[in-house]
Amino acid sequence: MADPDTKRDDLLTFGAYARHRGISQPRVSQLVAAGKIPVVWLVPGDAKSSRIDRIEADAALERNQDPSSPSTGHAPQAGAVVRPAGAAEGFAAARTRTELARQEEIVLRVRRAKNELVEKESVERAIFDTNTTIAKTLDTMPDRVAGLVAAETDPRRVRAILLDEVNKVREQMADGAKQLTWLAAQQRGDATVQ
Repeated sequence: MADPDTKRDDLLTFGAYARHRGISQPRVSQLVAAGKIPVVWLVPGDAKSSRIDRIEADAALERNQDPSSPSTGHAPQAGAVVRPAGAAEGFAAARTRTELARQEEIVLRVRRAKNELVEKESVERAIFDTNTTIAKTLDTMPDRVAGLVAAETDPRRVRAILLDEVNKVREQMADGAKQLTWLAAQQRGDATVQ
């Protein structure tokens, strides 16, 4: 059994240790059962609390490695199947990547089915168009209101002119938000949003 005072960062679950080594979790369980990997019990006797000390387990596996393995430097025994070093880890890592990609694809399908997703490019284009319109309105505001404001002597009237222009910009922002809502509804196939 490993030292219970081991740093918590080095304590891994069976699954995490399997990913670390590039092997399957059942293989890790086999190695633990065979006594080739030491286990740390966070709660004595509670199987769910068992962890693997990454450093100790790696060292134990190196010590317990089959002498016919090419990585030990010894010649293989007659009839032994010799695989290139890292071949098993490569397959396990590739399989893990494939499974993760499948899971991500399933999550995306579910989110599409729930109408939680829209096309990124369409949303970016709608935001760009709205922001461009708002920027043009703000850029031309001084030209539109300069003559009106210059002719006014009443501060309340000047304020009303400026507020009217600000409200025009707010309306354009609201129109942009409506456009995004409509776009999302169109992509989901929801014809009820106006």
